[in-house]
Amino acid sequence: MSEQMLKEILSEIKNMKAQINRLEERYEEGQQKIEQDIGVLQQDMAVVKQDIGGMKQDIGVLQQDMAAVKEDITGMKQDISILQQDMVAVKQDIGVLQQDMAAVKQDINVMRGDIDNLKQEVKATGQKVDKLELRIENEVIEKIRALFDARQVHEERFQRIMDRLDDISTDTRYLVVRVAKLEKLAK
Repeated sequence: MSEQMLKEILSEIKNMKAQINRLEERYEEGQQKIEQDIGVLQQDMAVVKQDIGGMKQDIGVLQQDMAAVKEDITGMKQDISILQQDMVAVKQDIGVLQQDMAAVKQDINVMRGDIDNLKQEVKATGQKVDKLELRIENEVIEKIRALFDARQVHEERFQRIMDRLDDISTDTRYLVVRVAKLEKLAK
């Protein structure tokens, strides 16, 4: 082989070595980028797990609240039965009953405010769920379904509260009619 050819081969080897060095540098940079991305994804997953844990706690609280509402409704039914049995005493306590009616109206107004707050909370929760879904949709589809289930629990709780308000309104109308009848009988 000629000296010129050896120089060309040597030059080609140097070029290839430089290309290999550049490829190794790009490989290391890519490897570091992948490791950083994995770290960010792990942090995001930890946040999602914390959010889901919090929602599970919220569901437990909602279940407890629902049990308390059921107890309240049962207590109200018992109170109505007692009122029906004690109509004679109602004639004497019409003044007190009117004050109680005013308090019930105030409670209903307070409950309406609470319902508005619940609507806002449900709306805010829905917005948070939407943001979370966009960020990690491909990785936690089953967990997002759990979030939507929690939203359904909020909506069911809201509906139960509305049903309770309807029951209170019906009971209130019934009591007003009964008081009016008793006033007519008292005259």
